[in-house]
Amino acid sequence: MEVLKTTKHDSLVYLADLAVVEQRLFGFIPTDEFVVIMRGTIKAFSERRLSKLLINIEELKVMKVESTEFIQKVWFPEAIAKGLKHCAFVVPKDSFGKIGMAQANAQAEREGVVVMRYFEQREEALAWLDAF
Repeated sequence: MEVLKTTKHDSLVYLADLAVVEQRLFGFIPTDEFVVIMRGTIKAFSERRLSKLLINIEELKVMKVESTEFIQKVWFPEAIAKGLKHCAFVVPKDSFGKIGMAQANAQAEREGVVVMRYFEQREEALAWLDAF
């Protein structure tokens, strides 16, 4: 495991044995910081020419509307253009976090370009990603 970045609201690691980048998000993240974090996630997996991503948001709190709109309108299209094919989520414990996640991912799920699955446990998410 190679730690790429750690801040108050996130950590980003490269799991070379699985060819996966894992993004963990914590707490309530202001939109401007959220955008920087998520752009860094795209950079991390695209520089390594990966197609699998684990987004662990079990500790994420409510997402601002602007953050969900960024995910829908900017992040998913950019991530897909950079090669994202499989994305596993460890779902938030916080009910407001779950609502934000569902809103942010709804359009990409409908389009079906990225295969997405949701898990309660990190280990289950990694096992699913390892199958690709």
